[in-house]
Amino acid sequence: MYIIAFYTDDGAPKTGLSPTIRIRKVSDNSLLVTDAAMAELGDGWYKYDYGAYDEELDYAVRCDAGSSLTTADRYKYAGNESFIDDINTKLSNEHGYGSWGFADGTAGINAKLDRILGLTQENYYVDNTVFNSGGMMTSSRIRTYSNPASIGTANDVIATYTMTATYNGSNEMQSYKVEKV
Repeated sequence: MYIIAFYTDDGAPKTGLSPTIRIRKVSDNSLLVTDAAMAELGDGWYKYDYGAYDEELDYAVRCDAGSSLTTADRYKYAGNESFIDDINTKLSNEHGYGSWGFADGTAGINAKLDRILGLTQENYYVDNTVFNSGGMMTSSRIRTYSNPASIGTANDVIATYTMTATYNGSNEMQSYKVEKV
């Protein structure tokens, strides 16, 4: 299975990077792939061929384009279809209306889709940044928005998160946490 990531630098597709990928198995938190090289496709796209993919397992993926990009552009995150299916099942079980079904019709669906789009970094804003002496971001606030015209304001905020990261003495990330406020 190919895993792809799209990188930009201040909104423009970024080529010439050497991104790496980490893949974890969600069920036991095991690290299956550690900083493997991704291949450039062109036009800002990069890929990794994960030959050990098992569609029955849930995976969490982090791609890192390196320190030549800002922290906001540097990392990409994803889960596989099985993970998304689990989310659909959970929503179905919680609401009793079938996958993505809600008693309030499209309003409920749109609210969930807006949240998912925000979590995939669409209509996403990072501010209140704090950096260590090595220039690495150690904390920030992340907000997701339902309306792109409101990004960076207090209007149309879907959710607010706090990001914290820790680094070792070589400025290599040791932990990264995003919590909903």
